[in-house]
Amino acid sequence: MAKNLYVTATEAGSGKATLLLGTMYLLLKNVRSVAFFRPIIPDSVRPESRDHNVNLVLTHFNLDVAYEDTFAYTFSEARQIISQGDRALLLEKILQKYKLLESSHDFVLCEGSDFTSMDSAFEFELNSDIAFNLGAPVCIVANARNKSIPEILASTQTTLDLLSVKGLNIVACIFNRASVTEAEKTTLLNSLVCKDANADPLLSFLVPEDPVLGCPTMGDVKAGLNARVLYGHSRLDFLVQDYLIAAMQVGNFLAHLAPGNVVVTTGDRADIVLASLSSRYSAAYPDIAGIILTGSLDLPPTVHRLIEGWTSVPV
Repeated sequence: MAKNLYVTATEAGSGKATLLLGTMYLLLKNVRSVAFFRPIIPDSVRPESRDHNVNLVLTHFNLDVAYEDTFAYTFSEARQIISQGDRALLLEKILQKYKLLESSHDFVLCEGSDFTSMDSAFEFELNSDIAFNLGAPVCIVANARNKSIPEILASTQTTLDLLSVKGLNIVACIFNRASVTEAEKTTLLNSLVCKDANADPLLSFLVPEDPVLGCPTMGDVKAGLNARVLYGHSRLDFLVQDYLIAAMQVGNFLAHLAPGNVVVTTGDRADIVLASLSSRYSAAYPDIAGIILTGSLDLPPTVHRLIEGWTSVPV
């Protein structure tokens, strides 16, 4: 039985991070000790910040793994090493860090890169070499969002063929974010073949598109903007489905409200703020997610007194 699994995507935006959470959840239900390893992490805008996916897995599952042990290089470091002709050195260092986790855990879940750089061919080759070097079976996450069945199958089968040629053991494919009929679902799940292994269809799964999964909460918005909460501290779990920049007069503005909007307006537009909050209590208008005030302008004291204790909408 394999002691590891390498999860890689066919392209950016495949929803790999969400599926990693599900995979880790299943592993922890059946395996005593599981570690997480991401050989190459994206370059960070801020040196002190952690990789989002690694931090998410470590904190959500409270894994007993030091952050520094979960990766070997940043993407720019890996590219520089390879450009200097030291590809073998890079793979050796990755293997060494992986072995440290393997020696102290029963299973290691590995994550490939995000394919967000300008050179996807470079990333594909790098992911293939790393998975082969780790001796890890590979699970492919295919992006099926807004694609026809022929498009999904063509791109995924190409990826599958290229990985098979590399000598990798492809154990499964997950079609993620798919919006398909029952007939199309059957076609998807029975069409992929590992030509170098056998003629049987590859074990495949389908995860339907659920727009809510991609929606941030008002708490996420607050954290991303480093914003100060004025009202609605207890409802930062409201989901944001879209944003609406309010610059019109109230009569025209209300016609543009949609469910899950976060309304963005300046702090001196008390009329927009009061209309937005009132819409939450009217059956004739959709429920907004919250309000963001800009311009470093405070609401007038009289408006503040009116709103305080009245609304649960995050502002």
